[in-house]
Parts: sequence; C-alpha cells; structure tokens
Amino acid sequence: MRKIHLLGTHGELAGVFDDNRFTIRHSDLRPGCEYRENVIDLNNLGDTTGAFGGHGGGDERLTADFVALLSGKAKSISCTELADSINGHRIGFAADRARLESTVVEF
Repeated sequence: MRKIHLLGTHGELAGVFDDNRFTIRHSDLRPGCEYRENVIDLNNLGDTTGAFGGHGGGDERLTADFVALLSGKAKSISCTELADSINGHRIGFAADRARLESTVVEF
C-alpha cells in the first residue's frame, strides 16, 4: 500500500494511493477547533491504481515526454536537468541518513 503524509508549516496532506483521494488539513486556532479538513476525491480521473500504465499512468506519461523530446518537441514540465535530479537523490539519501542516525544532516 502506497501512502503519503506530508507535514508543513501551514498544515498537512495525507492519502493512500489506491483510495484515489487525499486529505488536506490546515490548523484552526479558533477555540474548540483543531483543524479544518478538505478531502480531494480523484475517482473521476480514471485509472490511478496503475492497472493500466504503471505508477498511476506516470510511466506512460514519462515515456511520451521522452519520445516527444527526442522528436524535437519542447520539454514538458516533467523534464528536469541532471543536476536537479542528482540533488533530489542526495536529499533523499541525506534524509535516510538523518532518520537512521537520529541527527540533522547538513546539505
């Protein structure tokens, strides 16, 4: 089961990939309130479980972007520079190290 739960300074986002929905919560400091919640339902987007296209169809879209780029078409918003991709991986490795060592890792 693929889940996501992100905490930020203005709230949180949580969801389960196969449920086709996610929840956004914002802190609500009014007396008697903890947060306000908004559930986003993605069921109207078709296959998001990966049964047709893998990774919710992301694999198919990445392949189409790659073929378009090789055909001389403009890069899509999904295309990144190699340095950005490397830095993204470095951040992931640093986060893993911080988790395993219970420390802050300078990046």
